Amino acid sequence: MLFHDFRRTAVRNMTKAGIAERVAMTISGHKTRSVFDRYNIVSPEDLKEAAVKRQSFNEKQAEQLQFSYSQPVLTKEVTTIGAVTS
Repeated sequence: MLFHDFRRTAVRNMTKAGIAERVAMTISGHKTRSVFDRYNIVSPEDLKEAAVKRQSFNEKQAEQLQFSYSQPVLTKEVTTIGAVTS
């Protein structure tokens, strides 16, 4: 095991845990984005997870859009009652 193996694991674990990347960079000591990105490896499982999340998001959006088109639009009529004339 090398120090950089632990550092790579730490970066992956922090990003997968939802820690903001800028915070993870500070914790891991990465000063540049390019080096941080080199340590933050994207796996095939990450891509599959992203595809599932995107599909779920698209389905929810479609349901909301379908619901908004099927609901009647409620409008309020404004009438003037007892208008004062001079």
